Amino acid sequence: MKTIRLELARNADNPDGNPADAYELHATLTADGKIDFAHTDAQLMTFARFLPGRDVAHGQLVRTDEGAWAFSYEAGDDDDERIVGLEHHDMVEGNYLTVIQDDRHEHVYRVASVADRQI
Repeated sequence: MKTIRLELARNADNPDGNPADAYELHATLTADGKIDFAHTDAQLMTFARFLPGRDVAHGQLVRTDEGAWAFSYEAGDDDDERIVGLEHHDMVEGNYLTVIQDDRHEHVYRVASVADRQI
């Protein structure tokens, strides 16, 4: 099991990115760095959400009705934050992925680190 830290990448509002705006996802990876959905119990694919000035939020990685993967904080899909093409992304430091957050805008995150999960 790995802990994958995603940090907000640079954008117009944050030219240096923002490491305080982050997700830490817990999942098993394949040899080539993709999330191993076939061999990871969905109950174990959890995450923590970090935002400046807010308490840490926790949730689970879920499959949406449309077949996409999303960060979900509570049962139901009202709060889901869809992760664009997650099943195709290599979780390797320096790679990027897009999260569609509750403001319905796309936000790009950089894989900042991948480490063995500390329990």
